[in-house]
Amino acid sequence: MRWPRGSDAAVAIALFLLSLAVRLPFLGAGHHGYEGAEFSVARQLGQEDTRVLYLENGEPGDAGPLFWVRPLHALVLYPASLFGFEAARLVMVAVASALAPATFRLARLAGASRPTALVAAFVPALVPGLAGAGTHLYPAALAAPLVLFALGERIRGRWPRALLWLVVASWIDETALLVLAGRLVLELRDGLHRREAKLWPVDLTIRQTAHLYALAPAAVFAGLHANIVSLFPLGHWGGATAATFLAEATLGGWLLVGLAFGLRSSSPRRWSAAALLLLAAHLLLAALGRAPDSSAALLPAATASVAAALTMESLLPEARRRRALVAAALLLVLLVAAVPGSVALKRTASPLAAQPSMAEAWTAARLENRDLEDARRQMDPTRWQAFFLIDVPWYHVYEPFHYALHSREGRFTSTPGVADVTRWGAWIERSDVVTVVAKNDHPLNRLVRETYGDCALHENPTYFILAGAACAGRGAELQRRWDETAAPP
Repeated sequence: MRWPRGSDAAVAIALFLLSLAVRLPFLGAGHHGYEGAEFSVARQLGQEDTRVLYLENGEPGDAGPLFWVRPLHALVLYPASLFGFEAARLVMVAVASALAPATFRLARLAGASRPTALVAAFVPALVPGLAGAGTHLYPAALAAPLVLFALGERIRGRWPRALLWLVVASWIDETALLVLAGRLVLELRDGLHRREAKLWPVDLTIRQTAHLYALAPAAVFAGLHANIVSLFPLGHWGGATAATFLAEATLGGWLLVGLAFGLRSSSPRRWSAAALLLLAAHLLLAALGRAPDSSAALLPAATASVAAALTMESLLPEARRRRALVAAALLLVLLVAAVPGSVALKRTASPLAAQPSMAEAWTAARLENRDLEDARRQMDPTRWQAFFLIDVPWYHVYEPFHYALHSREGRFTSTPGVADVTRWGAWIERSDVVTVVAKNDHPLNRLVRETYGDCALHENPTYFILAGAACAGRGAELQRRWDETAAPP
């Protein structure tokens, strides 16, 4: 991965430092979505932890499918995960900061002038939604710079290196498989056109065969698909996520204009097509109810930025192009970084969604999941030897609760489908156990909080934390009240 020499290298380093400065404040952000699961998979390398069991069947959570779909992601985070969640976040901040210089490098290798490539790199460097997404422990943030490096190596005619980086990226995040599949289609098309390959009987060149074998992770992903869907069922994310994703990946739609014009010009056509296909693939998942996490916007956004920049170069005369580039750069900084609270202005320029300012994004990240952080602080390892979690999302069982108690014994359960709660009382009333209830409207969830209400240790709008030893003997009352509530009229 060599950079172009001279001032391009200095620009790339400056972009990295700028991106790093923008992302460092996100280190103090609360847990986002299921990134706690990504952390625990990395820390345990996909192994089961028999100290933490599901109470109803006595089995540990199975993190194996998540590990084997993205093994290199876990391996990269593993050393830092041993030092805690914030250390793993720091690794992601450093890696995500490489996306802007990688975008600059790709644009330059694709033929863009230095000012044009610099404006293209401003998108992953300065857009708050993309900056925040890049600091989460999701694999797409780690894979995106590698995919851009691979595309750059392909432009330089070094297809073995390009293929190697794509394979590495695909074992980090399955999104890279889309790029690999696209490269295979192009290789087959070129081979058939030059009559160097045949589909039947199969006769492929070494390059085409290598691309075909590089898709091996797709077979692993397909084999583990049922397990992954059980963890992330259809409809798990709302439709609003799809709109947010599209807004972040295209800066609220203005990059789509550049992509549309790019399809009409020979030079940027392939880049525009690639960016639109990546967007379409993710939006198809969203339409099926599997909207991607926010970090999935990073690769389409960077690719779309390169395509739009190349389109601008192909359509505008030299002098006019320079003025337009300066205006676009200033507008970008104004809309997404420098002007706090300018919602009306942002919605005018970005009709699909208003990007917050960078300061607003930092504040929102610090406030995210504050109730979870508040509950974690109650997990005092000098006082409690075990924990019992009721209705806490599975991706929060290990991080933060299990690790907050220094990886001691624990049980977790959920109210839907439970009939016998006698074992609940036994765990709640243990003198060395702290119980955390994630509040919801399920009748059993309310009964637990009512039965042990005077044993509350701490409470916030999301979590009810109790020390049940002072309420010993109420397990039978909980079962009786539940039997009365659950009995048919």
